[in-house]
Amino acid sequence: MTIKPLTKKDVSSIVRLHRENLPQTHSSKLGIVYLTQLYSTVAATSDIHIGYVAYDNKHVIGVITATLDLQKSQQKMTKSFTASTYLLVLTAILKGKLSPWGLVRQIWFEFRVTRIFPTPYSTVLTLFVVASYRRKGIGKQLVNKVIGTIKEYQYPSLFVDTQVQNEKALYFYQALGFTRRTYITDAVVLSYDLSTK
Repeated sequence: MTIKPLTKKDVSSIVRLHRENLPQTHSSKLGIVYLTQLYSTVAATSDIHIGYVAYDNKHVIGVITATLDLQKSQQKMTKSFTASTYLLVLTAILKGKLSPWGLVRQIWFEFRVTRIFPTPYSTVLTLFVVASYRRKGIGKQLVNKVIGTIKEYQYPSLFVDTQVQNEKALYFYQALGFTRRTYITDAVVLSYDLSTK
């Protein structure tokens, strides 16, 4: 198994695996076009985004993305959106694939974390490992890779959020040294203190 930086060449494989491994996320519900745009933006903006891909031979088996600053990331993503992006969102809502309330909760969540915590707010955006490769330390290695990168920028903390009911994710992050910081809507925000490690 090897871990490499995310590149545009990885995007199509990542999009397919994202939809398979994270089918309930807003981004999966928006479809292939949206996910392609999302991961292409992450790959093209290494000044603000971090992305790593775990490979077994030539097959993608895990992915992690993070941002050095959530506010700047939101600005870059918004600038990359086109009329077709907004049409995708509207279509997903009208077809019942995406809940307007869920979208509002996500926007409110991101607004709140950028007001509660210090700027820059560095956070994990996405983490998944293909089911047949789970519980082999790959997720841990991906998170540690991002932690190492965030340390190079001398940021004091790395944050992550997950749904309150996602006990496996909560246990995973706490086992890596993340601590619970607060609850916003139906999510738990955890942080990893980089200043003392």
